[in-house]
Amino acid sequence: MSLRPPPRPSGFPFLSVLAASIALVLISGTTAFILAGLESLSPAQTTLFEICSNSFEKGCYGIFGLLAFNVLKK
Repeated sequence: MSLRPPPRPSGFPFLSVLAASIALVLISGTTAFILAGLESLSPAQTTLFEICSNSFEKGCYGIFGLLAFNVLKK
């Protein structure tokens, strides 16, 4: 008799990736939003703003892609 781990729900990998993607998009979007509200930015802050806003945009595309793939898969 072998010991097996309990079975995971069928959507576990998808939900894990989706949750991680949403968390990273929220962090980058919040950072970009905060930096956009500042009066003047240093060169380092400008670079960080560009990185965060690009990450937010690409992350939104990724989340919509994940959701579309999941819908089309069914």
